[in-house]
Formats: sequence, structure tokens, C-alpha cells
Amino acid sequence: QEVQVRVLTVDEAAGKMDLSMLEQSPFARVDPATWHQGVVKRLQPYGAFVEVTLSGNGAIREGMVHVAQIKDRPIKNIEDEIEVGQEVQVRVVSVDEAAGKLSLSMKELVVREPVPQVDLTPFEAVGQEEWLDGTVVSIAVFGAFVRVAAPGMDEPAQGLVHITQISDDYVENIGDVVSVGDDVKVRVVSVDAESRKLGLSMIAAQSEEEGA
Repeated sequence: QEVQVRVLTVDEAAGKMDLSMLEQSPFARVDPATWHQGVVKRLQPYGAFVEVTLSGNGAIREGMVHVAQIKDRPIKNIEDEIEVGQEVQVRVVSVDEAAGKLSLSMKELVVREPVPQVDLTPFEAVGQEEWLDGTVVSIAVFGAFVRVAAPGMDEPAQGLVHITQISDDYVENIGDVVSVGDDVKVRVVSVDAESRKLGLSMIAAQSEEEGA
């Protein structure tokens, strides 16, 4: 018997291919920028399970909104932000038909402009005790990205201040310490010009603290 199938996944190393005789889910074809109506069904520490109704189609399926996709800022307790039975607006981020998983988001779709490819070699001449003026351009759970220029540079570069390098005190939520647009003082702690990675710190160098 000849049948019509669709290829779901291909694992060349293992010589395996997942196929399906079912029609492609309508969720797999939606625009990730389109909003859909959903209802929160249950909560877990890592995310919210939402029953979503596809706009313009009416198809219904349950998916998960990861805790990082609920708000633009980090959240400590998911139950402080949403509750079971609450109606929410969600976007379809990804569909894994083979695993039967639907990933959703409650955050606006952000189209990030590519980071300019700036030569980082001027930072190699900057001493680790030298302070530079920078501006916070974005924050993540693991740190803050800061735009900064080495002396003599015409165009600034972007470096990362890891969460452990933001303050001498323990930092649980970066948003409690810095915000996008903040002017900050940073030091250069590492430079990898080939990989275009710049490590920064907002904490005084150890020798500087000892001399204070």
C-alpha cells in the first residue's frame, strides 16, 4: 500500500527519520508575530500551560509558556504574575510535532538588530584598573550588555557584565540593580578579539580595593 507521509525529523548520524501520516498542524504554519487567545490551565515553577485557540482558524491545543516568556523582566514566582483560569494573549514560538510540544510566549516579538562587528583590539591596551564610561543596552538573566568605547575608538563596542560582576553584593535580579539606558562605569576584564567577546566588570579590581 502506498501512503502519503511527511518528514518530521532526520537524524543522519543515527540513520533515523521520523515520519507522519497526519496532516501538518495548523499551529506549525502561523506567524510568530500573531496573537491568539488562551486560557491558563495549570502552573509549574518553570512555566504556564495554556489552552490556546488559533486566531482565524479556531483550532485548539495546549502549549507551554516558559517562565522566561511571561514578562520582559525576570520573575521570582510565576503565581504572582498569572493564575489558573486567567485569559491571556499568546504567540506561537515553535512547534515540535515529533515530540508533541507547542511553545508559546506572552512577550512582544522583538526583532533585534545585529550587533556591529567592531574591532576589539583597542581594549587589549586598557588596564584592568581603568574605568570606562558605558551605557546599558540590554539585560538578561545572566548579565547586562553594555556599550562602551576604548580610548581613541570612534565606534563603541558591546560587552557583557556577568551577573557576578555587577556588584560586590549578591545579585538575584539584575533588574533591581541596573536598567536599560543606565550610564555605568565598567572595567575591561577580558578581551577575545577573534571571537569578538568583551568581558566587563562594574566591581573594583582587587588591588584597587586593597589600596583604598
